[in-house]
Amino acid sequence: MDLIMKKSYAKLLVLSGGWFLFFLSFSSIRNVTSSINHEDGLGLCSMAGTYAGFMLACCVTASIVRRYTSKWVLVVSLGIQIVFVLANLSRNLYLLVPISVLCGASQAAMWTAASTYVIDLVMQLEVRGSPGMVSRSLKARMFGIFFFFGSLAPVFGALLTSFILSYDKSDRLVQISKANNTNFGNHESFTSNCSNASSIGTVNIGEYRTRETIDSLCGPRFCHANFDQYAERAVNKETRALLFGVYTACMATALLGYAFFLDGSKTLKEVLCSGQVCVDFLEDTKSVFKLIVECNFLLIIPLILFHGIQTAFFSGEVTKAFAGCLYGIDMVGYFVAVFGTSAALTAFTTGFASKIVNRTFFLSTAAVVDLFALVAMSIWSADNGDMLYVFALAFLWGIGEGIWTTHLNSLVGALYSNRPEAAYSAYNLVLSFGLTVGYLYSNYVCMNIKIYVTGCLCIIGICSYLAFIQKKPFYRLQGETIIVTTNADVLETEQLNANTPQTEE
Repeated sequence: MDLIMKKSYAKLLVLSGGWFLFFLSFSSIRNVTSSINHEDGLGLCSMAGTYAGFMLACCVTASIVRRYTSKWVLVVSLGIQIVFVLANLSRNLYLLVPISVLCGASQAAMWTAASTYVIDLVMQLEVRGSPGMVSRSLKARMFGIFFFFGSLAPVFGALLTSFILSYDKSDRLVQISKANNTNFGNHESFTSNCSNASSIGTVNIGEYRTRETIDSLCGPRFCHANFDQYAERAVNKETRALLFGVYTACMATALLGYAFFLDGSKTLKEVLCSGQVCVDFLEDTKSVFKLIVECNFLLIIPLILFHGIQTAFFSGEVTKAFAGCLYGIDMVGYFVAVFGTSAALTAFTTGFASKIVNRTFFLSTAAVVDLFALVAMSIWSADNGDMLYVFALAFLWGIGEGIWTTHLNSLVGALYSNRPEAAYSAYNLVLSFGLTVGYLYSNYVCMNIKIYVTGCLCIIGICSYLAFIQKKPFYRLQGETIIVTTNADVLETEQLNANTPQTEE
């Protein structure tokens, strides 16, 4: 490995390490907020606001990244993320939701900046012509490393969250009369007894809930409204302060790491003292929407949209229906840890395996795995389900997540390597729209319907992608005519005005 390549991978590790700390905190909040902030759907509203802000900001993030550079966009955005974490200490809807929107807007800039930074590292290596390392799989490998850290972050965040919450002795449920400490045979009798209960004693629902009650309330039959009317789970103030204090420390460390160790094209003084006062946001917004309506991008939109909805489906629904509802809020972290481990290993291995296996195989595999997991969710019952069954669902969903994040990002980078800011802004716009929709309707639709909706979107998305790789699109980029020829094995990009053809996966 030559010196140029070593420096590039060192920069990538700095970027990935900071992203690990940031995503450890945010993913932990995202995965437990529907449980610890379940009152009136506060947690789901917060996440919907986050991704609504994300979606709105995607149109201008290309301008922001070009104006302020990837490094300083990441630093400032992390400062906003810290404010969001601290706002979660207050369960005030009118405070948390506006800050969540701002948090989402800053995350849109972060994702564009991070993805652009990875593409810049690849382009620097190609321009310098470091021997033996320029290949059609370089983008997939670098994104594989980056998303390995990103996928591993929820694992440590989930374990840390469960460790802290396990010491919270206030994880109690409804107040019921000690005279009624008998098992309830069904949902109606259970909720009836709960609603008429006195406040003589506080007990854990696990001592009084039968297999039939679990079967009627959890898993594929889970509904937020039914669950919340009897499952009042509270985390005490001390535990919440400790939990969000740890998240704040992680994000502050990432911010300092980026500020002092990330290599930027401009210094902070050059950014602030630049003669350019304003950015033509309108032109960049137009460029994002022009890219979105291109035939190639239109064909991959359904798959990106599904990726967003399935992410919201897992963090907002599956964690609560198959972990929190069954085993308690402190088990959500272990459930997510299995998911994150699976996603991290999948992102890493498939990123490097892309040298010998084409992208279509990986994306098709992810679709099959997700559909299989959805079928397994729909047939779950208290009679045939146990903890191993539930954790296997998290493992399967992690396989799909690792593939979607790595190979959809590398696909966008391969198609639009000469305008990555606009490309990733468009990608994040579609992705965040899916996330926003997923969180918005989550509190009003029961689990069984969401399983069918997610499955249908998966089928539509992969079919649209297969149509994309079977066509031969013709389009223009930056005044140069590019022909993209695709098949199931390789996506070859030939630049007509160049003497030597360039091959891109």
